[in-house]
This record gives sequence, C-alpha cells and structure tokens, in this order.
Amino acid sequence: MAFKLETCPAFTEGRREEDFYPTPRWPVIAYLDAMDSRLECLAASCRPGFTVRGRPAPLTIVEPCAGDGAIVEVLLERGYPVSAFELRKVCGPPLMEVAYRSAGPEYDFHVGIDWLRHSQGLDLSSSPILGNPPFCLALEFVQSCLATGSPHVALLLRLGFLASLKRAAFNNDCPVTQLLVLGKRPDFTGGGGDNSDYAWFVWEPGAQPRAPLVLQP
Repeated sequence: MAFKLETCPAFTEGRREEDFYPTPRWPVIAYLDAMDSRLECLAASCRPGFTVRGRPAPLTIVEPCAGDGAIVEVLLERGYPVSAFELRKVCGPPLMEVAYRSAGPEYDFHVGIDWLRHSQGLDLSSSPILGNPPFCLALEFVQSCLATGSPHVALLLRLGFLASLKRAAFNNDCPVTQLLVLGKRPDFTGGGGDNSDYAWFVWEPGAQPRAPLVLQP
C-alpha cells in the first residue's frame, strides 16, 4: 500500500502537514532504558556467538518513518546500528546531519522510500523495528512491520489505538506483547502536550505477554 497523504483521514484542521510530529528525546531514552536488556537477549538469540567486547553485538534497528532523525539520533548515541527510511525527501538534509554528528555505529538512511510499499517482501527476522508512525496510518504501519518477520516491533502510538472498532479485529488477532505507557504526555510541537495519552506498543510474535510498564522522563 502506498503512503497517500491526500487520503489520510487524520489530516483535518489543526493537524500538521503530512501528520509530521517529531519524537521528543525522553520517550526514546525511556524506552531504551526499559528495553536494553531485552534487545540484548534478542541479539544473542538471533546471532549466537556474535559478540563485541564479550557482549552480544547489537542488532541493526530499522526506523520505518524516520522523519528528521529524532529517534535515529538517540539510537546511535546508545550504540545501536540503524537503518532508516523516510518518504519525504525534505528530510534528507536533517538525516544527513545526524550522520555527520554520529561517529559510532553503522547508520544508513533511505529518503524518498515508501515504507508501506518497500517493506513488502522484506525479511527483518534479525532486526528490531522502532518508530513513531503518522497516527492516521498507524494500523497500516503496524501490519507492514509485523509482516517483515521482525522479532521486536515497537511503535509509539496513542493509547486510543486499542479503542477502535476499525482496529478491533487486528487487536484481537495480534495482541500487543507489552505496553510501555508514557507517564507524561509528550510534547510533539514545543507548545505542550496534547490531550492524548501515548505508549510504546511492543509486539514480539510468539512471546508471552508481559505486564505494562509506566515510563517517566
């Protein structure tokens, strides 16, 4: 499915063009603080014996909707290799700036790529996925990410994702493995948080459900 902005029902008065809301740093840092050990276990399982300084080498994290690189930059700072995708070509320069600022892990980015189409047929069975998709296409992004076979899909979504007849069948068929609820509403605009609560929705196909966690800045 192509990313067709003009048909997105969430583009209503008061919404930003292309539903672009860069991710603040603290939710990404809080996610990694909670999930670092889990990601290390996945790395050991996906690539046994592949170590760096005696620890499992981190897996390359795929960012399907990288925007200006807000999530990517935190991942690189924490030592994770990243492969980023972004549809809008205007995001090329800021993603390049992230590359200039990073002197650590491997990082590649692909601009002008429609993730919802490009991901079809991808095998990401050894790559976690982390992103903040446009909410108007949240379900499509979740489904496309899970279809890659990724062992760990974590997407920042409104908690309202769980409360919709449109998504009821999906949520019943593909229940979330864990919710990492943001204890403080994130500020996506610089003008304060909105009226929605958010969480990292984590899917790990085949894993046992885990109790929700509340993350703090």
